[in-house]
Amino acid sequence: MLEMKKNGPIAVSFEPDYLFSMYKSGIYSFGNNNDYILKGLPKPEWTKVDHAVLCYGWGEDDDGTKYWLLQNSWGKNWGENGNFRMLRGVDSGGIEAMCEAGHVSVINLHDNPDIK
Repeated sequence: MLEMKKNGPIAVSFEPDYLFSMYKSGIYSFGNNNDYILKGLPKPEWTKVDHAVLCYGWGEDDDGTKYWLLQNSWGKNWGENGNFRMLRGVDSGGIEAMCEAGHVSVINLHDNPDIK
């Protein structure tokens, strides 16, 4: 959350279930084998994932359900105009275990002749 607040969206990965492809709206969640958070256990060494999306924020529903705001790559006809909300705080599908942020460095090639 701090990374997004300071520097903008991050890439997150997760292991979607079959029904994810049919998502239309709402806060998505599914069977979770990543319950280490709820049990207070250490994070596993690795988590199986095979889909990446852009996480650009978070929120809370009227009933207090916390969620992530995410953009998928499947076009605007999928989900909520190409976006979806995923249950936050339980590492559903490994989405909270596999996050990446990038920081841009601008290099002036004219100032450094060693870079080709």
